[in-house]
Amino acid sequence: MKNTIFLILLILLLLAVVIFTLQNTTGIEINIFLWQIRSSLALVLFSTFTAGFLVGVLVLAPKALRSAPKKESTLRPIQPKSDETKNTIS
Repeated sequence: MKNTIFLILLILLLLAVVIFTLQNTTGIEINIFLWQIRSSLALVLFSTFTAGFLVGVLVLAPKALRSAPKKESTLRPIQPKSDETKNTIS
């Protein structure tokens, strides 16, 4: 049930992105210092959203990793064999 709802929401989101892109094909020009970039409005908005998302992830990642619960090791240290085990094997 959760997978179906997730899939429906994902399809609706993708549909919204496609509609947004088709409605915002207007070309715009961006001037950054000496550079001039000409692109579509949808591409510029998507790029800035993606860049902002990545910056947010990079800023929050160290804190999230520090506060994550530590997992105990599943490996056990090797115990030396006792005298009884040595005698039964040889």
